[in-house]
Amino acid sequence: MNHLHFLSCKADPDVWMRKAAKGDGSEYWEYVLLYTNDALVLVVSEHGEQVLRQEIGKYFELVKEESIGPPQLYLSGRMH
Repeated sequence: MNHLHFLSCKADPDVWMRKAAKGDGSEYWEYVLLYTNDALVLVVSEHGEQVLRQEIGKYFELVKEESIGPPQLYLSGRMH
């Protein structure tokens, strides 16, 4: 993840973050929650699917194509 310019969070090494810019030029932080034991990746970004497919997908195999999209379930809670 370092080579994609993500920094590991000191409080939780499974949380990765990097500075990004929105379409209007305002800055924000993108986050990736990467839990390899559970094969779970959650991207929080204005361009989440792009980050997942075009950047992370180059280095990790994305095996469940049907699971890529807006989250529906997270930590046993339904997302609406």
